[in-house]
Amino acid sequence: MDSEDIIDCVLDGLDNDYQSVVDTVHARDTPISFDELHEKLINKELALYHKPAPTLFSAVAHLTVAPHHVTFDLANLSLHHPYDGIDTIVISDGPGLPISNTGYAFLPYPSKSFKLDNVLHALSMH
Repeated sequence: MDSEDIIDCVLDGLDNDYQSVVDTVHARDTPISFDELHEKLINKELALYHKPAPTLFSAVAHLTVAPHHVTFDLANLSLHHPYDGIDTIVISDGPGLPISNTGYAFLPYPSKSFKLDNVLHALSMH
């Protein structure tokens, strides 16, 4: 079985939740690599089943156009380092929360853990 046949088998086995990935792969002019398909499926699974830990939630920080994640518990970060910048986390129209540390965290799931990059640590909401 060649890689295109394997990819077709994988796509045929997906349920309707993954239809956008199937459509994207079928719309391509060139065949997708298995590694790229794997990455798209993991990203879709994360989007479908993302249930953050109680003190870890997603938010858009006004640092870049990329999403960041925020925690108020430093223990949620697997690896961290102090943040020396001047940017703050703005939630709604409230005052900016100073960023104390940055790093990454893992969200455990039954089948695997997902790594969250760009996690910002703020001391509190108050």
